Amino acid sequence: MTTLLLLVALALAAPPSSSPSTTWVRAKQSRTERPARPDAARRLATTALVADLLRAAPSGRLPPDAAERALALGLSLERHGDLLWLVEPPRPDLAGAGEEEEGGPEEEGGPHEERGPGEGEQAPPPAPPPVGPQPRGDGLVGVRLGPLPAEVVLQAPHPAWDRHTGSIAGALFDQGHARAVMIATHERDVARGVDPADQEQGPLQAATAAVLLALPDALVVQLHGYAHARTPADAVASTGMARSGGDLQAHAERALALALAPSSQDPSSPPPPARVAGPQEVPLLAARDNVQGWLLADRARFLHLELSAATRARLRRQPEARARLGRALVALADREPPPTPGPP
Repeated sequence: MTTLLLLVALALAAPPSSSPSTTWVRAKQSRTERPARPDAARRLATTALVADLLRAAPSGRLPPDAAERALALGLSLERHGDLLWLVEPPRPDLAGAGEEEEGGPEEEGGPHEERGPGEGEQAPPPAPPPVGPQPRGDGLVGVRLGPLPAEVVLQAPHPAWDRHTGSIAGALFDQGHARAVMIATHERDVARGVDPADQEQGPLQAATAAVLLALPDALVVQLHGYAHARTPADAVASTGMARSGGDLQAHAERALALALAPSSQDPSSPPPPARVAGPQEVPLLAARDNVQGWLLADRARFLHLELSAATRARLRRQPEARARLGRALVALADREPPPTPGPP
């Protein structure tokens, strides 16, 4: 009953689900085409600050020195109600950036995808030349203050390259389905060796380390996208390199098959479950080389969630689809066994 009451309260307090994700918009305002790798001292200070923010979050309070420590790192600590953003100041030329995605509109099931050449997908068009000082690419860490029914941490390491994943992660966080969200503010192709999911010494890895320190029982869910040529499945779920992820893997596949099913116009005829593949079916999308998965393997729960183009388009456009996914992730984090999907 307590979990149900908390979910209802969060739904009432969250911003309207059909509105643009304010968190994703804010992340876009600090994006860069010239990321700089942080040194060891900066990484350690970032991990410590994010960990302290996460530890204090359930109480609804901030560490008294949080703003000063953020400023020492060149970051802005911005609070909007129960939402807290740790992020670099916005670029002057992007201060008015909105919800629109790079690369133009995507039709459901269309061919346009956001992975690099050679993977069967088409990259977004190049961004216009930057104006003014460039951020370092520290990413955005969002933290929700106050009690939650379970601890979910969302990550979007390729927020525009894997089209709509930044928008989806931001909207799920805005709607109250996660304790934290971590969105990269540079793309994987702007320079050699800067892919956030491959950087053991990058900002996303530093923020992920904070989860181990502050929320060891959290479920970290990393969102990605793939082209139809990879697999006809609606999604691919994997616990990465974890040797102890059997229950989570099985529960995630069942829960996501229901949560990602398309909406039905006829309540008497529910839609068939979504097709959710596992790592054995699509090993190339199983996160075996993902450095966040390496860091968390058998130390915290990690779910690498690849979404098809059609699934991402539906989640971006349909608030009820996002709500179903959000509830499913909260239930997984709370270790609730999901129902078994019915036959197609």
